[in-house]
Amino acid sequence: MLRFLCRRLLLLFPLLLGVSVFVFAVLRHGKTDPAMAYLRLSGLPPTESMLATARENLGLNNPLWRQYLDWLTSALQADMGQSYVTGNSALHEILYYLPATIELTMWAMAATIFISVPLGIAAALHKDRWPDHLTRIFAFSAVSMPSFWLGFLLVLLFSRHLDILPAMGRGGPEFLVLPVLTLSFMSMGINIRLVRASMLEHMHSRSVTYARSRGLKRWRIIGQHVLRNALIPVLTSLSMHFGELLGGAVIVENIFNWPGVGRYVVSAIYNHDYPVIQTFTLVTTFIFVIVNLITDVLYARIDPRIRLGEAR
Repeated sequence: MLRFLCRRLLLLFPLLLGVSVFVFAVLRHGKTDPAMAYLRLSGLPPTESMLATARENLGLNNPLWRQYLDWLTSALQADMGQSYVTGNSALHEILYYLPATIELTMWAMAATIFISVPLGIAAALHKDRWPDHLTRIFAFSAVSMPSFWLGFLLVLLFSRHLDILPAMGRGGPEFLVLPVLTLSFMSMGINIRLVRASMLEHMHSRSVTYARSRGLKRWRIIGQHVLRNALIPVLTSLSMHFGELLGGAVIVENIFNWPGVGRYVVSAIYNHDYPVIQTFTLVTTFIFVIVNLITDVLYARIDPRIRLGEAR
């Protein structure tokens, strides 16, 4: 297991390096001049002399590879640069807003798991009967509804007409209901169908047939032989959903005025605040890779053949 974890952690560094190169190159080849953006956000007049000074101070006169190496050297010392807008450390500002986004994402993840997995199991156990039909309608509605549109509908119904839930802000549990439902709704629909399909596949496997011939009870067969094997593709889906929820939080936070990193980064994109955009991309990539690492460990726990296959 230790070798398995070390191998996965070693893959983290080239991945982050590749993402940093890609993001840096894309931002530097944009149409907007970083020096012009810096002067505009600093409230300074964009004269020729000021532009030349800004380019010199920001290192924009150096070749692109030199700019990247300078940035990478600072990044390895936890210095991702300063925000053009506030002048503060971009990393510190991202970490300041990140907990609110992580809170929203984790609640949305929990809602996805605790609603979609039981519904997917119920749909598989009652195939082609009314529970299956109802979950199918729910799943198709969920994947067909854009989150921004669903968010506005929920605000209109529960905040404006019924007046039972707050429409904006962050506070007690009641402030979480609408953002979490909006963020997790599509993931629920996708996961319901995946759990159902995976359960049905393993319900007709040879191990289940053999367990039935041994006279094991139905719920024991489902728990030990069907659900455990069906969890592997579901885990893959959930790890992907985490990245989807983390990225989707950018839209949901703007709809519900949730004070997370998504709102902050959207304003940074509008302002061409490159240090903040680069830092946000690397931090979210790091989180996503760690989540996938945890998923790989769970794979190895559920099915030791995966770990043994890696060792060969």
